[in-house]
Amino acid sequence: LDRGHQLTSSEPLQRPTMEVASSIPAMEVAVSAVASELVSRFISFLMSKYHSSSQAQSENKMVEGLQHLLIRVGTIVEEADARYITNFGMMMQLKMLSEAMYRGHSLLDTLRYGALQDGASFDEVSNSNSSSSSLYLPNPLK
Repeated sequence: LDRGHQLTSSEPLQRPTMEVASSIPAMEVAVSAVASELVSRFISFLMSKYHSSSQAQSENKMVEGLQHLLIRVGTIVEEADARYITNFGMMMQLKMLSEAMYRGHSLLDTLRYGALQDGASFDEVSNSNSSSSSLYLPNPLK
């Protein structure tokens, strides 16, 4: 072992140059900016996911509420149709209630059809690759 080489070096200790020292804070700033952007995007993703799921839940609650309301209105209309009503104003109210009930059923059907279409978009891709029709009706007379 050469002790003199370890302890006595004629070369002075070199300090980091200003370029290296100034690049460290710039690197920290860049890493901080990238981390901040990633965290911001992640929070935005979580917020949009929560908003879409809460919106879907509130839409489902509204559809269920509409369905229950239409059942009650249908019961009222059936009961009123079974009675002999002579009051013209009451008959007009019953007619308006019936028309609103039919519009409500139409809206409910439209919402359900839209939900089925959203769910069926994946099925269309798999059916488009098939050469045969997905609807098969056997002929019982053969």
